[in-house]
Amino acid sequence: MKKIFISTILAVFLAGLFIQPCFAGSEGWKERQDAMMKKHGLKAGEVYDASNLAKIKHLLPVSVQKWVAQHGWKIPIGEFKYYYGVDDKFFTRYPEKANIGKYALDERDGVIEVSTGKFPVGRKGIVFPMSTFDMSTDPKAAHKLLHNVFSIGASKHSTFRDLTSEWVGDTGYERSFSAYFTVIYYQGAGTWRKNPNLFNINDMLYFTAPYDIEGTVALSWKYLDSKVPTKGYIYVPVIRRVKRTNGANRSDPTQGSDMCTDDSNAFNGDPETMDAKVISQQDFLMPVLENDLNRKLIGRKAADGTFEMPSGYEAVKANYVRAEGMDPNVAPWALDGVAFVPRTGYQVELFPRDPYYNYGKQVLWLDREGMLFNFKEIDDRSGEYWKTIIVLYTALQYADDKYVGLESSAYLMVDDKAYHGNCAAVMGSWRGYDIRTWINSTRLPASAFTPQNIQTMSR
Repeated sequence: MKKIFISTILAVFLAGLFIQPCFAGSEGWKERQDAMMKKHGLKAGEVYDASNLAKIKHLLPVSVQKWVAQHGWKIPIGEFKYYYGVDDKFFTRYPEKANIGKYALDERDGVIEVSTGKFPVGRKGIVFPMSTFDMSTDPKAAHKLLHNVFSIGASKHSTFRDLTSEWVGDTGYERSFSAYFTVIYYQGAGTWRKNPNLFNINDMLYFTAPYDIEGTVALSWKYLDSKVPTKGYIYVPVIRRVKRTNGANRSDPTQGSDMCTDDSNAFNGDPETMDAKVISQQDFLMPVLENDLNRKLIGRKAADGTFEMPSGYEAVKANYVRAEGMDPNVAPWALDGVAFVPRTGYQVELFPRDPYYNYGKQVLWLDREGMLFNFKEIDDRSGEYWKTIIVLYTALQYADDKYVGLESSAYLMVDDKAYHGNCAAVMGSWRGYDIRTWINSTRLPASAFTPQNIQTMSR
């Protein structure tokens, strides 16, 4: 009788957890994690491989199932020692109720104010409070989710990240490039900026190595008005010219790699350029660096107000960089030092409205508590499966109120058609190089994000 009672309580708890589209916050996080473990019969420390894959395959993308079954991947189960989700302080800063009924979507699925019918300037907080729409019945639910993810990303007003991306073939390392990627926000924490051009986000990718691409710069301007398409500029030092690009170019391979600009955080495109729908609410195994199961990285506040995140630890591990040599029975790019934690979330299907966009259908796997895209499965334009990206996130403390945000720390893109991978480290240290990560920095001012300035950066 006692077991029946406990099972009933657990079932009610899980039903509430998985049906209600709202932020649970830190209260009760451990109980929710324990309930997820129990629901799927998992224990921290267990390791799954081809021999026992059947038990967990429903919690993984089909592509990852094949990596385990055919390419030697292992899936260690882990659990967090702290709350890993959207910080409660986000909702203290920006109460959800302040935006209830305030915003809607226009005919292009861009955000507008209900009161004026125009795009908002100075927007803060969750655009569409999660309790105000139903994932299963609202035809605009997917676009609302996408806008919400970006609004949480604007909890800081800028980021600056070094990165190294390595090509990995069936024999291991092939080549690499290094760069830094910086973003400034004009919404959320960035509303203090002067914004005469009505920008939403500006981002810039500056290539630092190898020498033949050093000084190349890619710049993007995203606008608040959904009717104004994203503009891009690229400076090519060999010809000393700036070329115009468009939003679709963000799906082109970055320097010939397996990844593109819009793969940042799995999806960094414009929601209004995509047809989108929520195809399921689903539990899944979320990948995270093993060390991140029990740590938050605390930033050091510099004199200019920048929060500088620590380095000196391995950003990511993979089979091809093992000190003892690569295991020939495992895919060279298979990740090491990664644990998988059971979570619940949504699968969001995207299809580009621009016929020149390089991808076809994309399926995003979204963690509901962290509002993070952890996997993206990608089809080509003909509708055939092509590749999958995994994004790992690390908890960072980077504000005077000790706000903790979840920021990407490493990427793996696997092109299953070509049997090829790209591994990118964007935090920590990599091959003896300390990766700079700055949050809320003004070291690169807004005036730097212009086509005129990117011509001079490499001089």
